[in-house]
Formats: sequence, C-alpha cells, structure tokens
Amino acid sequence: MRRRFMSTPKLAIVLVAASALHGAADAAVIYEFTTAGQSGRFGPSQAQVDSAYGAGNSLFGQVTSVGGIQQWTVQTSGLYQITAAGAAGGQALSNGSTTTAGRGALLVGQFTFEAGDILDILVGQMGGSTNYQTAGAGGGGGSFVVGEGDNPLLIAAGGNGEAATAYGYGNAPDGNATADTQTPPSSVSNRRYGAGGGGFSQEGLHPASGNNTQPSWGGRGATYLQGGAGGYSFNSGAYTGEGGFGGGGGTVHTGGGGGGWIGGQPVYHADPTDYHAFDSAVGALSYNTGLNAFGLSGANNDHGYVTVELLEAVSDVPAPGALALFGLAAMGLGIARRRTS
Repeated sequence: MRRRFMSTPKLAIVLVAASALHGAADAAVIYEFTTAGQSGRFGPSQAQVDSAYGAGNSLFGQVTSVGGIQQWTVQTSGLYQITAAGAAGGQALSNGSTTTAGRGALLVGQFTFEAGDILDILVGQMGGSTNYQTAGAGGGGGSFVVGEGDNPLLIAAGGNGEAATAYGYGNAPDGNATADTQTPPSSVSNRRYGAGGGGFSQEGLHPASGNNTQPSWGGRGATYLQGGAGGYSFNSGAYTGEGGFGGGGGTVHTGGGGGGWIGGQPVYHADPTDYHAFDSAVGALSYNTGLNAFGLSGANNDHGYVTVELLEAVSDVPAPGALALFGLAAMGLGIARRRTS
C-alpha cells in the first residue's frame, strides 16, 4: 500500500490554519522588574529604566519612572501571577561571619487585571553596608505593587540591616512574609542610633537618646506614599549605613529597619546608657491580597525584584480576525481536496 503524503499547497494551508488558532491564544508572557542598576536611597531614573529594559525585553518602551517608582500599563486582560521579593539589609563587613544581615521576604499572589490598568511597582534596593567596627548597616527596601488609587496589592518586606559588632546585637531580623498581629512601637525613644523602616503609610521611627529625637543619627525610611526613599546615614565614609529605596531605615550603630507594609524596627534600649541591655530588633511585615497567596520569610539575599506573569487571558475564544483566517484556510483545504479527487 502506498503511503500518501500531503502536498505542499495542502501543508501550507494547514500550517496557516494552525498558526491562526495558535496566535489567537496568548502565550505565557513574563515581565521582570528590577532595580535597573540603581542602588542606595533613591530609585532608578528614566534613563536607567530605558537602558535596563531595552529592545528585546518584554518591558521595552512600557515603563515610566515616577520618582523611582516604575509605572506600567497592563497590556492584556487576564489572570496574572505576581512574585515579589524585598531587598536584603546591608552588611556590617567588619563583623566577619559572626552575624548576618536580614534577608527580604518572598511573596506570590494571583490577580485579575484588565488591559489599561496601571500598576505602580517599587523594587526594593539593598541597604548600605559599612566597614567600621562601631557602624551599623542600612535596612533593605521593601518591594511594593500598588494599583490605581494607591491600592496596595502586594508588598514584600525588606530585611533589617546588620548591626555593628561592637555592641553584640546578634543577627538582624529577616523580612516577614506575613502581616501578623504585631503592633509596631509608638515611642521614638532609645532606638540606639538606628532608624526604623518605612511602611506603606506609616513612617519608621527616628533614633533617639533618652526622650529627645535625634534625626542626625540616621534617617527613618520614608513611606511608600511619601515616595519610598531610604533613610540617610550618619555621614559618608565609614558610616555609610543608608537605607535602601523602598523605605529602608538609615543608621549609625544598630541596623536600620527594613521597609514593608509595616517597617522593621531597630534594637530598643530601655536604658540608653547601657549598651548591653536591649530588646531585639523587629523585622518588617509584608502584605498580600492575591489569590493562592504564598510567602517565605527571609528568602532573598540581594536587591529586590518583581515578576508579573500572564497565566491566562480573559477569554480563550480566538479573536475574530484569527477565526476569519482559519475559515479561509479551511475553505482552501476543501478546494484542494476536490481538485485531487
């Protein structure tokens, strides 16, 4: 029995039809938001964003930097999965390997968006590191995904900065993956020369000695609603513990708090004259309104990132143009069959 092969015209028609249907369905599209090469207290410029998302990148020409916050318009209506990681805190490099900086939290959630929806995405940056025995490091910035009307969708907490080795404060707390029942302290006193991380709407705490606020000892992280700048450090040189963009707290001696839904807090001293009597620092908290929510505390030891992935378009029905193309291809296949019969 002779094996019959499809002729070239028939094969071409079938490929056109298959292409029409395949093109109608949206393949998985992944948008990866980074710090665009920026570090420190402030977010990337438009020039940095344009350079980071150049030709060939899925975000090419789609991102506008608004004070370092990356504004993006949803291209296709559908179900999306967002993965976000907060940034790690800075390192006190003179500590060697005796203590560690806090790591950022990792969050995953699913959201339905319509084409034209605008997302504001702040990618957290690592806290500044130091290399001086009595100098602490800055808190890592949180990563924020916020919808229109300043509606928070998902916020991954940054890690606290590592404290100076001279005071024996131990490991810095990681960013927490949950927004639990923890209530941040309201007092600004006795933070031992380190500032708290900024939250979505709540500022971090200033450092203080006794009951007197001393912002010159390190700046608290700004809230997301204030633009998310990291807190400033005591000064330049050895004391470089500035907070990372995303609300990281600046510092002098203790580690600055990480940014997040609620910012992390530095070491607390009931008696500011006693270096060795203190309550431990507290890690920042996260926030997730997505479906199938998932999170890991202390999962990221680098700058933050945000990934937006299209899982499923709103409708699986092919577009009218694709249906028309498929119909023409089917008609052509029928004609080809009649000519060979």
